[in-house]
Amino acid sequence: MRPDKVKTITPAGQTGQISPYNEVFSDLTHGGAKPTLAASGSLNVGFDLSANFSHAVAFDLGVILPQVLSPPAPPTAHALVAGAVNAYYGYGYQSSAAALAVPAAVNEFAAATGGVLNGAGLKIGILSDSFNLLGGEQAAINGGYLPAASMIHIISEGATGRDEGMAMAELVHAIAPSAQIYFYTATNSPSDFANGITTLGSLGCNVIVDDVSWSNEPFYQNTGTITQAIENVVASGVNYFTAAGNGSNNYYEAAFNPISGGFNLPGIGTVMTNNVLNGSPYEAVSLQNNAVLDFTMEWTQPFGANTYDLGAGLFSYNAATGYTLVDNFTTGGLTSDPVLNVQTTETLSAGTYYLAFYETNSQLVHGAAVTPGEFKFIFLQDSTATFTGVGAGIGSGAVFGHALAVGANAVAAVAVGQTPSQGVTPPVVQTFSSYGTGKTYLDAGGTLLATPVVDHAPVFAAPDGSATTVFTNFFGTSAAAPNAAAVSLLVLQADSRLLTTQMTYVLERSAISTASTINGGAGLIQASTAVAEAITAASTPIWTAQGGSNLWSLAANWSDNLVPGSTSAVQITDGLGLFTGTYAVVDNIAFDKISTLLVDGGTFTGAIPAFTIQSADTLATGTLGVGNASIDVLGTLLDSGALLGGSGTGTVVIGPQSEFLVAGALASDHIDFSGTSSVFILSTSSSATLQSGLNATISNFQAGDTIDLTGLAASAVSSVHVVGSTVLLESTSGSTLAKLDITGQSPTSLSFAAASGGGTALTSNACFCGGTRILTVRGEIAVENLNIGDEVISLNGDALPVRWIGYRRLDISRHASPDKVKPICIQAGALADDVPCRDLWLSPDHAIYHGGFLIPAKALVNGANIVQLNRTHVTYYHVELDLHAVLFAERLPAESYLDTGNRDCFENSGGALQLHPDFAQAFREQNSCGIFAETGPVVASLRDRARARQKLAVAARRYRYP
Repeated sequence: MRPDKVKTITPAGQTGQISPYNEVFSDLTHGGAKPTLAASGSLNVGFDLSANFSHAVAFDLGVILPQVLSPPAPPTAHALVAGAVNAYYGYGYQSSAAALAVPAAVNEFAAATGGVLNGAGLKIGILSDSFNLLGGEQAAINGGYLPAASMIHIISEGATGRDEGMAMAELVHAIAPSAQIYFYTATNSPSDFANGITTLGSLGCNVIVDDVSWSNEPFYQNTGTITQAIENVVASGVNYFTAAGNGSNNYYEAAFNPISGGFNLPGIGTVMTNNVLNGSPYEAVSLQNNAVLDFTMEWTQPFGANTYDLGAGLFSYNAATGYTLVDNFTTGGLTSDPVLNVQTTETLSAGTYYLAFYETNSQLVHGAAVTPGEFKFIFLQDSTATFTGVGAGIGSGAVFGHALAVGANAVAAVAVGQTPSQGVTPPVVQTFSSYGTGKTYLDAGGTLLATPVVDHAPVFAAPDGSATTVFTNFFGTSAAAPNAAAVSLLVLQADSRLLTTQMTYVLERSAISTASTINGGAGLIQASTAVAEAITAASTPIWTAQGGSNLWSLAANWSDNLVPGSTSAVQITDGLGLFTGTYAVVDNIAFDKISTLLVDGGTFTGAIPAFTIQSADTLATGTLGVGNASIDVLGTLLDSGALLGGSGTGTVVIGPQSEFLVAGALASDHIDFSGTSSVFILSTSSSATLQSGLNATISNFQAGDTIDLTGLAASAVSSVHVVGSTVLLESTSGSTLAKLDITGQSPTSLSFAAASGGGTALTSNACFCGGTRILTVRGEIAVENLNIGDEVISLNGDALPVRWIGYRRLDISRHASPDKVKPICIQAGALADDVPCRDLWLSPDHAIYHGGFLIPAKALVNGANIVQLNRTHVTYYHVELDLHAVLFAERLPAESYLDTGNRDCFENSGGALQLHPDFAQAFREQNSCGIFAETGPVVASLRDRARARQKLAVAARRYRYP
């Protein structure tokens, strides 16, 4: 599911010339035999592991299937194409309901309401290949697998298929037996698929689920007729579910990196070829005997306006003859869409072969041509080919197309026999379930985004493998999707007011975590937890966001149609009956004020409400309470009274460049600094409160953050003492002026200065380790050997004189919170070739420079090539120039020292503390050479880049090209 888009999607459709290989759809079942190539297109039926028959694709995209009347006896194993084996476990019709904790949800609903939880009054739309083409509907109704015929509405039956739509309906019926079922085939064309979504929405379906994917859907762009239709029905209030796919991690993705001067591919010629590793264009793949190749390759060019064309050559290799071309895949000429679809069978022996990726419309004479950027090659589920080279499975995953649409819930598959209901914890994701998370590079109009958006798919998981009349056991994400959709029907019955976003949050929060979020999302959803939360929410007013915007002051956004006013006691709590999900509130007045605000999860452990104040917004309260919940402050939160505790310990998270003010004492909550340039203000002047009333635990306080004690004059403070996590500000006579609980600090990690209002501002520091080489006009010199006046080379190429070099020694073994001061090692080549050129040690808060951002070293720790080191002692240095600038440390851009009043923390400060009256948030913003960032897409991208480089380096050591 993509995060909400900024602009309206233009229905670009699947435009462009479609070759015989260019349009394939997949039913997201797993297990059918491989279709043969058709003249006008090819059909791939299978996001399940359940089919026990073969099918062939005719010239009209027809599928020839045998009659299936009832489930055969479960064999111990079933042979699939090319020897693949799928075990059948014989789990019964109700096994998915048990794995989803549906019986417990039914009992909860009966106890709370006296009613029957069965999906009554709700409609679900199903899109798949066919429903009753094989004539098994009446037998399924008679056997109790489907509701009465009057509750089944086939709007558009498939001309061909294996009735996978009926199998999906049976799974839904096992969980929500009173729901109306609507069916529309999705296998005619992408445009008819989209029409089916729209039609089902117009018929009043509350939930829609599909298990079909067309292989020419966009990987990287938020566009297409199917995606558009999904986003339209979701915007109208329909909950949409789709199969995440059965592609596992069988893909190759890279930023197209042309080999300099072109490369002579045997049988193809000299072309602009992607550099897979060290000047080699060859990525290894393992093929089974007479392998089926069913793949799609796409690149980051706009649909409808593609200006490049990529091809792929398949090569064999032996030591005597080298590489030999065995097949070449192209679109046959430049097309308007950045897509190459191929479905064919190779008459080759099993073994290792090699793919090379190249530009088909570029010639060497063109020189340095603009390349298409990122590209991805996915072997679809019916392929009997597997990537095995250095880049196999590294990147944004195999989930693609409308499974990434805004508001769509892409569902992964968990084996029904490997769930807590079967005594297995944590639940086990099927190995074939597609890896995420997906990434969007272009907006709907085809404009390249400044920063790619991570799509967060799959969203969560549901079981597969239970019995139906269509398949002995229904395996694949094709089965998982309708199971999840059916649970949403139960949740809607418990509270019909839930928004689509709230439904997603409820299901996510109900989930039992799997081993990995990459292929399992939030985990295996639980109906009992989700329904219980909906029952609680239904008992009190909730935020509905039905007013056409997310303005707090719009009455239509509240279920009781009343806007919280200056005398309102606003509660955002699941435990006390008010459901929220994640609250995103925008104030449409300059200063919004309410009487009290309580954010509390109560005793209901499945709910931890999170209230978010958007950037540039201000919310003022007379009294603020937080318990078993969190408040994310991205703007300004003003509490004119004390910070009160609720039913348990809560957290206030102060985001980057945000402000949180409390005028009174603090409860035993957590105040967490989540980024740089965050400000916490305690405005009380009560000496009793300052000395003993600061009960909250403050964490993640780092360089760039400020704690402003406006009621304590800086002129009265003489020193700062740290004992464990207790920070004492003392007067010249040694008396305690203020006491705070700040985790991970030491006497040398904190400094204080006069705040802009005359109060006392606490800040933190950051440094280089000894031995770090700094680039100067005299060459690279160890930081401890620099002299005042030495000229260092800045990022802009200027020679800037050193004005001061500070140093401090730390005994880490005696530090109260050693992780706060242990050095971070960025290994040589972690971020780029020879960057850094040697292992670089920095203090955790020392920032490196990347793309205009200053990123603290600790934010990049990935456990691979950027790690925190265990040391008992360390000496840190910092270099001051005429201005805050970027210098080169081991050839990695990093910040110089910025004097913010912390010079006295260094052993050679040379004098008394110099207070800086202008020190405040504005000072850092106006005098820093970059934007401080500890989280967000820039940080995540750089950290992921380092991790990917580590994987490639390890693979390169293990793998040698022939």
